[in-house]
Amino acid sequence: MTSSLIFSEANSSSPQSAGIQTAGIFHPTFAPALLNRLKCYGSEEIVSESFSLFVRGERDVDWFVILDGAVEILEGVGNNREEHIVARLTDGQFTGELDLLDNRETLVSCRAVRPTRLMRICRASLAQIMRSETEIANLIMQASISRRGNLVQQATSGVTLLGHGYSIDTIRLQRFLSRNGY
Repeated sequence: MTSSLIFSEANSSSPQSAGIQTAGIFHPTFAPALLNRLKCYGSEEIVSESFSLFVRGERDVDWFVILDGAVEILEGVGNNREEHIVARLTDGQFTGELDLLDNRETLVSCRAVRPTRLMRICRASLAQIMRSETEIANLIMQASISRRGNLVQQATSGVTLLGHGYSIDTIRLQRFLSRNGY
C-alpha cells in the first residue's frame, strides 16, 4: 500500500520535500495511517532541545519516529572529531540504519534540534514490527540499506583507528589504510 508513504530526497523538486535537508540520504516519511499502526509498539515522549537520543559507538539503541519536531543526525562526534550534520529528520521520519538491525555500534549520533515529540520503540518491539508489519519493515530495510550505503560512499565513516599518535604501530596502520583508500 504505497499510498501511505511519502518519499523525500535531497535536491528533490517535489512539494513534500520542500525545506527538508536530508544530505542525499534516503529518508521516507510515514503517513498518519502508518504512524497509528506503530503506536502500539512504543511510547511517546517529549525531549528538550539539544537532548541526545544516542551517541556514536553505542549499542542497543532504540528506534525513534519523530512525531512533532526535528532531530539532527551527526557524524564525527566524540574522540575530538569535528561534528558534521549528516541529516535532519522531521515529522513522520525515523532514525536508524543497519546497526539498528544487527546490534553493531552506531556510526552516528542523534540530538533534538528543538523540543521534539517522538515515539521511542525498543529493539525487541522493532524486531516484532519487522516480523509482523511487512509494509513498514520493507520501508525500514530500504532506508537502512540506503543510509549505510550513503555513509560508506561519502567515506566520512567506516574505519576508525584508535591508538597513540606517536606509536609506530599506529603510524604503520594509518599509512596502510591511507594507501588502500580508507
